[in-house]
Amino acid sequence: MKNIQLQRKVADLELRVEDNEQYMRSNTLEIQGIPESKNEDVYEVVKKVGVVLDINISREAIDVCHRLKKRNDADRPAGIIAKFVRREDKLKFLEKRRVKRNLNSHDVGYTSSTANPVYVNESLSPTKRKLLAAARSVKQEKNYAYLWVRNGKIFLRKAQGDPFIIVSSMDQIEKL
Repeated sequence: MKNIQLQRKVADLELRVEDNEQYMRSNTLEIQGIPESKNEDVYEVVKKVGVVLDINISREAIDVCHRLKKRNDADRPAGIIAKFVRREDKLKFLEKRRVKRNLNSHDVGYTSSTANPVYVNESLSPTKRKLLAAARSVKQEKNYAYLWVRNGKIFLRKAQGDPFIIVSSMDQIEKL
């Protein structure tokens, strides 16, 4: 009996920690696909992406931004993480990105290499990132039409007009 109570408490605490980790990223975006250059000013890179998306981002609107650590196996450039001072600015940036669908590195001014797609997405905690990867697999395997992320939550929908599912755990994914 005591063991079951402790297991429930640990599970509850893990969920709360995960929720807090994701909440701490609520003002944060990740930008993937921008070529790296020596001595680059990452703030200026984020501003350039903003200009292409028709949004003016000042340096004061960004709390912190930097390149992420490059994966050992990746031949792609390291991503950029940008934490905005206000969530409203992050949401505007995402909204403008949804309007311009086929953003690439040439659009942002990096024309010396091949045009790479540029992705702008919400920053997800490591646990949510794994959950999203599992949801992508389920989407393909089970023929779901839609998978998206909004405000750190992962959504699946089988077909247009069907109700959506909020994916919150691996257990839930396994039951789909």
